[in-house]
This record gives sequence, C-alpha cells and structure tokens, in this order.
Amino acid sequence: MGSGKTHIAKNYIHRNPNTISILSITFRVSLARYLASEFGISCYLEENIWNDDNRQRRERIVICLDSFYKLDIDQYDIIIIYEATFVQYHLLLGTIRPSDISTTLTKLKLYLKNTNKIIFMQHRIPDSTINFYCNLISCDPFDKNIVTKQKFDKPTALQALKKWAKIGSMISFMIQGYRSSFNITDGKSNNPFIVFCSRVDFSLALLQIMREVAQVEFGDEATMRVKGVWAQIQNDPWWCSKILTNPNSTAIDCDVLMVTNVLQAGHNSYFCTGN
Repeated sequence: MGSGKTHIAKNYIHRNPNTISILSITFRVSLARYLASEFGISCYLEENIWNDDNRQRRERIVICLDSFYKLDIDQYDIIIIYEATFVQYHLLLGTIRPSDISTTLTKLKLYLKNTNKIIFMQHRIPDSTINFYCNLISCDPFDKNIVTKQKFDKPTALQALKKWAKIGSMISFMIQGYRSSFNITDGKSNNPFIVFCSRVDFSLALLQIMREVAQVEFGDEATMRVKGVWAQIQNDPWWCSKILTNPNSTAIDCDVLMVTNVLQAGHNSYFCTGN
C-alpha cells in the first residue's frame, strides 16, 4: 500500500503505444475498477465490454482472476499481475470455485506462455511468488537472461510513536488533535487522519464519539466529514463505495476515517498524515 506501484505501472503503460495489447490481472473488484481508471484502459466490469463488437476494448483490459474464463483474446503483448502475491493466494484460497480452479490455472498458464512480457508487481515480493509464476511456464526464475528483478525504493516517512496506557487517553488525544487542526474558514481539517481498528464495534464507537465532537464544535457539515468504512455497516454507503473504487480522489471529503481491514491491498491513503 502506497509503495508507488500504481504510479510506475501507469507511466509504463502510457509509454507504450495503443497498438500494444495489455492485460492487467488482479484479485479484487474494487481494485480492478481503480486500476482501470488509473491506467486509462478498460475494466472487465464495464457495460457491454464482452459484446462481440467491443473486442478492441478488451485488448487493453484489467480483469479479476475469477472472471479469467471470459477472456477471448488469443494473446497479449504485456501482462501485468498487480499485487502478484495476493493474486497467487487468491488462485489457491480465494473465491474461485474449486471446479473452476483447474480451468483458470490452465488459461493463465496459456496466456503467460504466449505473452512477450510479464510484469509481477508486489511490495516486497517474495521469491516464492516469482518462482510460482515462473514454474507455471517452465521458466527458470534464476535465469537472469529471462527474469529481471528490479526494486524501486520509496523513502519511508516515519511518524513519532506515541503510546497510551489507557484507551481513554488515546481518544482524548484524537479529539484534541481534531479540534486544533480544524480550519473554521475552510470548514475542514488541516490534518486529516485515519484510524485502523481490528473490530467493527470499536470502529462504530469511535465514529459516534468523533461525529458528536464534530457536531458540537463545528456543526452539521463537519459531522459529515467524519466517516467510517467497514464491511457490514457503513454510515455513508455511497461515499464508502467511492473510496473503495478511487480512494485518492474521494478522501478530500473526509477529515477523520475509521476503518477495519476493508481497505485492502492496493489502495493508497495519500490524504492521511500523522502526528
């Protein structure tokens, strides 16, 4: 998350002419939509994308592994496996029906063998992932004439670590930070932040506390800028669906965000800062 993969892939795709066919494979629906938007290519969920007269649109497409069986292009010039380790796990432990795994794996092997270039993208990609895909096409992962490994380092900004013995002290710190950073003129916080929670009930409790603070201190509009996103309960379903699809453009509507692990790998949180 936030390691720069999308930016690198986007620039690479844009450097290639539109005549080059590109297949990007991922493992989550929301991530597929986001990547298609960022890359400027088709998404397999677009309306009428699978119609016979839209074959050209399918020559540059992002698709989830679950729908791999729909592909009807003979081969692609470039295949990008985005979040390659998670795609690997999804193939083995994901939502693909057991009866379809063999068919999906066979088709994946065929496409990988027939393409000109395969790009595996994963933050801190393990050798086991590279070996997995190379073994699918009977390729030696240690042959440097065939397999190139390139690492892109992004500077890590480390925030000062704070610890609290009591949860009440932590919540008080959050409230104080929210109050002090709120810009009355702009009607929003100068220092938005995100809170990751392991439990939905705790997320809901924090959401209610922070929304009450916003209501009392700054009014209705500020209250609407305190949001929560988790799988079963969402205080603003329309906005939640937007941030899962394109988090970086949607986050400007939010000052405080409570989340569980619903924000999956592949999503950046550029709006978040820490103190």
